[in-house]
Amino acid sequence: MGLSINSPPLPSSLWSRSTPNMSQVSPSGSVDASYKPADLQVKLKAPEISGDWTQVWKDLGLLKPISLAENQAGKAEAEGLQDISTTVNNGDRIRDNLAKGNIGVYGQINFQTYMREGATDVTVKALPRHTANIDIRVYPPEIHIKANTQSVGLPEGK
Repeated sequence: MGLSINSPPLPSSLWSRSTPNMSQVSPSGSVDASYKPADLQVKLKAPEISGDWTQVWKDLGLLKPISLAENQAGKAEAEGLQDISTTVNNGDRIRDNLAKGNIGVYGQINFQTYMREGATDVTVKALPRHTANIDIRVYPPEIHIKANTQSVGLPEGK
C-alpha cells in the first residue's frame, strides 16, 4: 500500500518575490556596449654581462689579449727579419764553399737549421688559483597597464 500526502498548494506570497519600488527602463534606440581592452606596455632592458679575466691571466703568466697581440706582432717581425738574414748568409756560404769545391755545405746548412728550429719549449700549466670575475645583471621588465573605463548606455551624441 502506498502512502500519499495531499496538501494544499502554498500561497503565492510565500514563493514569489516582488520588488515594489523597482521598475525596468529600456532606452529607445540602440545601446552601445562595445569593449575596449586595456593598454599594456612592456619595456625590457637587455641583460648585461661582463667578465674580468685579469687574475686568471696573471696566475697562468699570460698577457692581456691586446698586449699579447702586440708582443706576437713584434716577434713575427723579428723572426721574419732573422729568416731573411739567415737565407742571405746561407746563400753566401753555399757560394763560397762551392767555389772551393766543398759540396757538403748543403748537409751542414740543413743540420744547423734542424738544430736551430727543432728545439721546442713545452710548458705545462695547471689550473689557475683564481677564477674569472663574471658579473651578470638581469633587469626585470617594466609593465604598465592602463585600464579603459567602460560605459554602457546610449551611443555618443544622443
